[in-house]
Amino acid sequence: NIFPFFFFFCILNSSVDFLIATDQQINCKASNIKVIQSSLPNIKDKLERLLGMRIWLEKPYKLCDFRPLYKELFFEYVKDYDFWGYCDIDLVWGDLEKWINDTSLATVDRVSEWGHCSLFRNNKRI
Repeated sequence: NIFPFFFFFCILNSSVDFLIATDQQINCKASNIKVIQSSLPNIKDKLERLLGMRIWLEKPYKLCDFRPLYKELFFEYVKDYDFWGYCDIDLVWGDLEKWINDTSLATVDRVSEWGHCSLFRNNKRI
């Protein structure tokens, strides 16, 4: 029920790009939001290929267990960014650019140690 609020505040943070992978129909004209239509079985198949093993992924909630692999899972979408990350969809954003900007990112490789929102420098070491 909170997703419309999350979506609204993503749109307001136009300097941050968001990628949403879903099997739901989302109409979005915001230039900073990319919606990828994909089913859970398709994502599961791609993760299994990445890992070289079978996994249990029967419920969308369990995607959070694979967050460290999101860079590889969505590589074609994040490869040209300096940072990539993930977040929960029950967050309501403030002004992200006030806190996460070129100056604040210049000397760090990771932002946030919490699971609900994390950013990582997009390089091989990380």
